[in-house]
Amino acid sequence: MEVIIRTHGITKDNYERLAHLENIYPNLHIHDATCGFVKKIHRIADENTSDDTIFLLYCTPDHPEAVGIMSYAKGEKIAFSSLDELKTVELNGKTPILCSQTTQNLYEFIKIKEILKKLYTNAKIFDTICNVTEKRQTEATRLAKEVDAMIVIGGKESSNSRKLYDLCAENCKRTQFVENAKEL
Repeated sequence: MEVIIRTHGITKDNYERLAHLENIYPNLHIHDATCGFVKKIHRIADENTSDDTIFLLYCTPDHPEAVGIMSYAKGEKIAFSSLDELKTVELNGKTPILCSQTTQNLYEFIKIKEILKKLYTNAKIFDTICNVTEKRQTEATRLAKEVDAMIVIGGKESSNSRKLYDLCAENCKRTQFVENAKEL
């Protein structure tokens, strides 16, 4: 039997459970297709958190990638989706550890980092937005500022597509989000 772990990864408990089962059953093979950028955040969360820290993840809290990442953090942890949400967090003297889901809005994350640096000089901040996502968002934003209309084509359930649409709509009033040719 073959098990493939999706690119968004899975929770630490599920990963350990699968690894244990693979050791017991010789015909079970696990293929870990977790994105390298996501695995990096797993390591950051695992190695940099403790009871003295508070892990802050800028993310879409119910997204599978975010759920998996949060499971690697020890101690207190908070998933938040906006700067306004972060402003309500009480750190209670703990060292903040900040990461981002790989596909979050780069420009919002920059604002979040700036505020956190001003408020907490001991904050550990990790730039964890995927460089491919960063390039795609930067280019889409640049293009949206130059055109009269913009069409973003992507899955309605896709977090990446939704973020691209939101960025483009901020910069071009005539931005449409479609999933297929019929919607054009």
